[in-house]
Amino acid sequence: MTLSFPSALSQKTVWRAFIVLVLLMSLDTVEGAGVLSTLFPMLQESLHFSLGSLGILSAINKIAGAFCAPLWVWLAGRTSRKRVLIICGGLWSSWAIGLAFSTSKPMFFILYSGLSLGLGGAASLASLMAITLFPASQRGRIVGLNFAIVSLVSAALSPMLGMLSQYPAGWRLAFMGLGCLTLVLSILVWKYIPDVSPTIRVPIKDDGFSKKSLKSLLALPVFCIMILQRILSGHLLLAGFGVVFLVHERGFTTPGASIAASFMMIGFLLGNLGGGVLLDHIYRRWPARGRYAYLQAAQALYALAAFWATQHCWVNHEIYFVFWFLLGCLVGLNPPANRSIILSSVPKHLHYLAFTVLFTIVESITWGIYYGIAGYLSDRYGIQEIFLWVLVILMVINSIMLSMLYRYPLMRSSFSGNGMSNG
Repeated sequence: MTLSFPSALSQKTVWRAFIVLVLLMSLDTVEGAGVLSTLFPMLQESLHFSLGSLGILSAINKIAGAFCAPLWVWLAGRTSRKRVLIICGGLWSSWAIGLAFSTSKPMFFILYSGLSLGLGGAASLASLMAITLFPASQRGRIVGLNFAIVSLVSAALSPMLGMLSQYPAGWRLAFMGLGCLTLVLSILVWKYIPDVSPTIRVPIKDDGFSKKSLKSLLALPVFCIMILQRILSGHLLLAGFGVVFLVHERGFTTPGASIAASFMMIGFLLGNLGGGVLLDHIYRRWPARGRYAYLQAAQALYALAAFWATQHCWVNHEIYFVFWFLLGCLVGLNPPANRSIILSSVPKHLHYLAFTVLFTIVESITWGIYYGIAGYLSDRYGIQEIFLWVLVILMVINSIMLSMLYRYPLMRSSFSGNGMSNG
């Protein structure tokens, strides 16, 4: 991957900052959801959780983060992105250390809710800071690399968490260890992350969260279309119900369905990396509307693949491995495109607010709606019927709706310091 760097920051400074930010995102991801999903059986034994508690805690992780996210945007507008990231992404992990000392179910719920309040602000901010270290023409590859590394680190930590399941206090050690590592990373953020624009040595100033800034953001037609695109992203459902579908509707064993899920994760990684490279080539060739066409094609191809993967009963189970891999690839095409489009159509001083609204608040609400409706209706109509409407029909509508973007061509130049031009 050949990349150039802004003149104000050296290559060493940019890559060091990028690695620190991506590692912080990875640890926050595992800290917030990875430990819970991997070691929940131990929590059941230790604190007498019911299976329903897993759903409640998963919802808390999303809803609490979305609820508190505007506060972090507001704080960034009055201090700086770097200071906010140190607080919500690093120091806030003290809540994880506190979780290690939980002695009751209510205590765990309170501390986990507190941890989720900070992680909601850190996810979008760390991603934004990592991506904007690089020029607009290279952001597709950077977003792909960003998501790929986070997924790989999370996947590498999962077996380690599994090893802790051999010990009665394994979940406590997991929260304690991840909390301490994240605190160490907060020191590295303070030392190595530049709190200036990557192209000119001036502080990055956000508008923060206010009625005026939110009104300015929602006045941007491209951003509003991207919100609608996110709401119509039915592929979010497959990650949660894919294994259940294969077991209940296609006769898979749970281990066999888990293998299919692994193929989907591998496809997601390759989709991130390959899609990012492809997107940058498309941007250089068609800067005005190339990213739009790429994103639209990704939705249409996903609907087509999902139709053959979920609406036809294949006798050979190995075919589902191929389809799940393909669906993972097509999902992986999305992050490089939607984040690049947002950065190219929203003024710089509204970037953090835009990322928070779209990828924390809207995505969390959409996630909750899809999972809630699918969970309720699947018993009545079957998961295959739900998949037809959500993974196929809704994604076709998504693709058609994106045609509205072509009315608002992007400009090749990067945003200036006051956020007056596109990039």
